[in-house]
Amino acid sequence: MPQTIRNILFCLSFLALAGNAGAATKTQRTFDGWQVDCNEDDKGAKSCALYIAFINNKSKAVVLGWTIASDEKSEKGKLVVRTLTGVTVSDGISVQFDGSKPVNIPYKICMPQYCAAEVPFSDAWLKTMTGAKKFSVTYIAANGKEVKQEVDLARFAEAFQYYTAELKS
Repeated sequence: MPQTIRNILFCLSFLALAGNAGAATKTQRTFDGWQVDCNEDDKGAKSCALYIAFINNKSKAVVLGWTIASDEKSEKGKLVVRTLTGVTVSDGISVQFDGSKPVNIPYKICMPQYCAAEVPFSDAWLKTMTGAKKFSVTYIAANGKEVKQEVDLARFAEAFQYYTAELKS
């Protein structure tokens, strides 16, 4: 399955969580690895997600998904980090921007196909992500091995501007 299709399927799972799985209108735009997907239902309610996903080429599993999605509880939305199952849940997910002190995000849920952590997406997250060139996400597999993924932020700011414009339109 091509990378783009896997990315779209991954994002649609988050859009379904946002409550608009039966969308009447869909818009999608890619910014290198970052993608924005929006759904608008026939009543005009709109939900969007900005995400990047890393897929294991051999197993085709999502190794890491980083999603900013619409959230009724927060004007800025929520940040959802998705990893493989078989992780040391108590360790959570460690996020480090350009050599700064790591931030730990606790896991919220583990399902048969993935585990996920979720936090409100704040101005602090936005400032850090738009000011950095990259960040790394680290988690510990059940076998004790560290899993680390570098994430490029080169076109994140542009993707985030598009995402917020779509939410307002």
